[in-house]
Amino acid sequence: RRNVLLNGLLLNSMFGVAAAISTEAWQISVCRFMMGLGIGSIVSCLLALTSEHTPPRLRGFYLNFVSAFWTVGSIYVAALALLLFGLLHQSWRIYVLVNAVPSIVSFFFVVCFVPESARFLALHGNYEKATVVANRMAGAMGYRGDKLRVDEVRAHFPANKQLENKGGYWAALGRSCQAYRGLYRKETRGRTVGVQSLWFFVSFGSGMCLWIARVFSELSFINHVYSMTFFFSVASIPGVVLAGFIMDKIGRTFLLTCALVATTVTLSGFAFLTLFTDLEWAVLLAACVFHSCLVLSWSALSVVTAEVFPTAIRGTAMGLCAASGRVASIVVHLISAPLVDYENPSILLFMGTTSFTLGVFTSIITQLQNKTGAPLEDVQEVQDAGEKKAKVARV
Repeated sequence: RRNVLLNGLLLNSMFGVAAAISTEAWQISVCRFMMGLGIGSIVSCLLALTSEHTPPRLRGFYLNFVSAFWTVGSIYVAALALLLFGLLHQSWRIYVLVNAVPSIVSFFFVVCFVPESARFLALHGNYEKATVVANRMAGAMGYRGDKLRVDEVRAHFPANKQLENKGGYWAALGRSCQAYRGLYRKETRGRTVGVQSLWFFVSFGSGMCLWIARVFSELSFINHVYSMTFFFSVASIPGVVLAGFIMDKIGRTFLLTCALVATTVTLSGFAFLTLFTDLEWAVLLAACVFHSCLVLSWSALSVVTAEVFPTAIRGTAMGLCAASGRVASIVVHLISAPLVDYENPSILLFMGTTSFTLGVFTSIITQLQNKTGAPLEDVQEVQDAGEKKAKVARV
């Protein structure tokens, strides 16, 4: 997890700086593509690493805390744009360069303060390092009892040759293919398809709200494109704070369903005000409430995804689900582009609310296991038929 996270941050940093000094459109395109690879790497392992470092009773809070920094980043980007473009009238190169700073700082923070996941190390047969990391994390949390021993870790994580980090590139590729196959085995197929569908529907509904930008462009007090982004980002704060307080109390799956219902209702309310009222402040308030509910949905979905899959395939599952969301975003752009200039946004509204409604039904039908306060599952049955099945370790 840690190495993938560092590589993603390094890609983001290097090509963020390179984009700022690019002189041709194709150079910027290449840099943006490489930065996208970096972001994909970060998304696939950040919450997986967080879930494996935190104790069960506070796991939801810490996962939400980490996810909240997407909102912090959005506020930073919008505020920086308002400052550099709206007030100081600086070049876009300065903007792109300054936006690379958080990735650079994060890279050094991870190098200095974030160890590899003890679960990941133990699962892959590196028992000595796993023991050192586990004792280090326990000490950081205030534990002063007897230290964990290597033989205890070995007992919880029996050797599994299929998961050992041995061999070169082709061996690693084989293990990746094995992980993808593990996601669609009988034991995990239902949850994999269900969570993938949730990512698709929520991403589709989020992207379909592009027409909100057109509504905002007609408001008299929105005089800059980044003003809308800033309002939306700040509006996310109540949703993030609420998720942090109730995630470990009412359960992730219940919160996810409720948040998706609230998102659907508030989007409908926003559209009603847009079509039938001239009160600009009411339109802005409704849009901000909708966005807060949307962020609450994303917070719950991120926590659920990080918890319902075993450690052996958790990172792969996070990457696959995030990719499903990206596919939905691409489809949204292709569909909404011809419709966004229409005077009446009712078509886009219907598609957005329909997508969120499908997300509500999916969250109910899938019946994902509520892992609130429960230990993570570490190993699933990933071996081929006829071989001895892997033991499930719950620690």
